[in-house]
Amino acid sequence: MLYPFDFEHVLIRKPPTLFGNMLYQRTTTEPSSMEYTVMKEGDYDWEREGEPVVYAIGEAAEIDEQPAEDIRHVLENRNWDMEMAQMGEEGPFDEEAHYTAKEVDDIEYRENWRYFENSLKTEARFLSGTAKAMLDNVFEELADHSDPDGNPVIVDAGPETEITSLYRARVFQSGAGLDEALKRPDLHIGPPPTALARAGRMNAHGISVFYGATDTKKDRLTIKGIEHRASRVGWRGRPTRA
Repeated sequence: MLYPFDFEHVLIRKPPTLFGNMLYQRTTTEPSSMEYTVMKEGDYDWEREGEPVVYAIGEAAEIDEQPAEDIRHVLENRNWDMEMAQMGEEGPFDEEAHYTAKEVDDIEYRENWRYFENSLKTEARFLSGTAKAMLDNVFEELADHSDPDGNPVIVDAGPETEITSLYRARVFQSGAGLDEALKRPDLHIGPPPTALARAGRMNAHGISVFYGATDTKKDRLTIKGIEHRASRVGWRGRPTRA
């Protein structure tokens, strides 16, 4: 059977997982301490938040309950863990697992980011406590995130890692510039001087950033469409730290 979505990446991961414009997170199996207190002191019946995982799968894939249950059953078997089962812990695709889903709303982040930008430009020359708190909030648990294929968004590079070297492509408008780069690639093919740094995908004008790739094919894409009279030169460098 062909499954159109990889729900192992959609529902298993922590923190909450973005799928389309929806955010999914498994809910707790027990009441909170406050809820326990309310249950003891008053007439309160606790119910687990969210909906059963089969409905979450059906909603995300826009399929009926039966094929959603087939997917859930396959993924339950695939992700079954003996140690978790012996400890009585719930698996991500157990029949009783519940998930909550809500649309992504970035209004608060946008407003806070505008305030952050304005603060740096008009109020504080150096990084303030407010600015630090904003950046901490944005990048919190970034190392735990992964892309839709399950690959981490932050990887280690350098000696004794899977990425031991990087490739860098440059365009030169003259033969003299190309000759100089071949003599000293560390100076001419690394990050450009601040005065020559153009705005890129991850940097503003004047901010020097090194753009590298893990293979030559991706490397060539970084200079695709740039007019040039001289040949392109590729440089393979070895990162010294992550």
